[in-house]
Amino acid sequence: MKNKYFPDEDIKGDDLYFVCYMIERVARHIKQKNKYVVNTIGKDELYHLISCASVLYCENPLKVELD
Repeated sequence: MKNKYFPDEDIKGDDLYFVCYMIERVARHIKQKNKYVVNTIGKDELYHLISCASVLYCENPLKVELD
């Protein structure tokens, strides 16, 4: 899969792992299932988050969870 903002870069497994980790944290925080969080975010926003994951994992996970 290609990065949305940098087409010459591929999305790595670490980026996908980070997004899955943050979905799990948000689901636990709001006491919902992971499926609910994924469906609420939507396909386009998930693609955006996976493309930005290399930048987001440098930030504090609690801040990213609240955002």
